[in-house]
Amino acid sequence: MNKICIISFNLFIFITFSSFSQEDVKINPNGYNIFYEGDSTKVSEGTMRNGKPDGYWKNFYSSGALKSEGNRKDFDLDSIWKFYDEEGKILLEITYKAGKKNGFRTTHQGAEIIKENFVNDVKHGNTLVFYANKKIKSRTPFVNGFEEGRAREYNIDGNIIQLITYKKGYITDRERINRYDSDNMPHGSWKWFTDDELVVLIDGNYKHGLKHGYFKEYDKDGNLISATKYIDGEKYEKAEELQKLDIRTDYYPNGKVKVVATYTKDGIPEGVRREYNEQGQVEKSFIFRY
Repeated sequence: MNKICIISFNLFIFITFSSFSQEDVKINPNGYNIFYEGDSTKVSEGTMRNGKPDGYWKNFYSSGALKSEGNRKDFDLDSIWKFYDEEGKILLEITYKAGKKNGFRTTHQGAEIIKENFVNDVKHGNTLVFYANKKIKSRTPFVNGFEEGRAREYNIDGNIIQLITYKKGYITDRERINRYDSDNMPHGSWKWFTDDELVVLIDGNYKHGLKHGYFKEYDKDGNLISATKYIDGEKYEKAEELQKLDIRTDYYPNGKVKVVATYTKDGIPEGVRREYNEQGQVEKSFIFRY
């Protein structure tokens, strides 16, 4: 193993050998090297191949504590690189393939953990934030580097408390749900979901702990099953709005289903509307709330 004085370095060990004279530098171009700053402060160590970093490398703080470590494959960043503070606590983990971020980048930010998914250096898939107790705090979908679709925020108990809809990185809708008032009583809009959180099974409103307004139940396909009206916690039996819904189906000339939708007796859309292509696949789906 050889000694080398270097002027500067970064986390990924890009070393400029032209900074040193031949008398100062003795590098093993195809073997293990240790690099120093000054005469004794180790900066980095790892394997060289054809005069370039390859294989497993480590970088160090001036105190000697490990700063970062990770692998190179065919000279490109590969697999998981880890970064630490001077006390040895993990700060960051990045998964690479062929020199690009592919997989999770995990950031340890105080007590919280942030996991972002990348495909060829571009954020794609869900970005997850976790509480200190490892329960999820938020889930935000990304498509080609931009927030896209419905994000979810959770309280410390794991209940969804906010739904945020994105379109190409911009917020188009925000709904606060499943919240409590100052007396810790349910208040405002509440929703219960299927296990995959994609379909609402029950939705309704509370007023300081009392059911107030409509409580609607849906099946796992999003079809309305029942609706009950409450006023200050009391069921309102004579609500004219609560009638059985009519299911209407439209067909293509070949006999295949084109549209399935439910309506009130007054012809107002209520519940789920699904539109199919001629191959029988759902192309559009809507939920109407009356």
